[in-house]
Amino acid sequence: LSSEQSLERIAAAGLDHVDAAVREQVLLALADGRPSGLDWVAAAEHALADQDPAVRAAAVRALGLGRQAACTGALIDLADDPAQRVRMAVPEALVRLAGQRSLPVLRTLSRDPQWRVRVSVVSALVDLKSMRAVVELIDMLGREEGRVREDILNALSALTGKSHGLNMKAWERFLEIAPQDFLSRADADALGTSGPVTTVARYYGLWTLSTRFLFVTDLSTSMDHVDPGRYDDAPRTTRLALTQQE
Repeated sequence: LSSEQSLERIAAAGLDHVDAAVREQVLLALADGRPSGLDWVAAAEHALADQDPAVRAAAVRALGLGRQAACTGALIDLADDPAQRVRMAVPEALVRLAGQRSLPVLRTLSRDPQWRVRVSVVSALVDLKSMRAVVELIDMLGREEGRVREDILNALSALTGKSHGLNMKAWERFLEIAPQDFLSRADADALGTSGPVTTVARYYGLWTLSTRFLFVTDLSTSMDHVDPGRYDDAPRTTRLALTQQE
């Protein structure tokens, strides 16, 4: 990105390439390098109207990484983009540009019908590192189901250093009595926290709050191998039988 010839090729061919994947990668590279020899901000702004969702999402990320505050209004408009991929990119970028002023948009996206968008909101709220972000996360926890709650609990643990699981009353009490410096103390406090108090299931020791699962199981001959039992009182069994048991 320091070569004048490379920048000319990017401007002449990369940004308008017929392949959307190329346009996407060019935008991400420009956002990462932010070359002085090319108006990459204008290129990213132009790409916000690209017909391909992946390119629009890349443009959102680029403007967020570049902290182009003047583009805040355009990103807010894209919170209503029909493509899930674009809406997923908005929260992080908007927090970078608008900070606490992004909360109204994050609150709206926290009720998006697509769970991946809501997860991106959770991540953005962690980046905000504020009491208002914690309040929003606790509110989301009270209405979410399935694996999204895992992300929220991890976020709350990172911000507060507490692990109240799905105990909403405990989280509400925390908000009432939290010390002023709880955000600065959270990292140290979080070292002593563990998984949530209530879980749907465990699989090989991994906890989850998910209610839907996809298992991809190895059925090769190595699964017939007999390993020592995982538990002292369990008989030795094949790997496949143990997988089925788990």
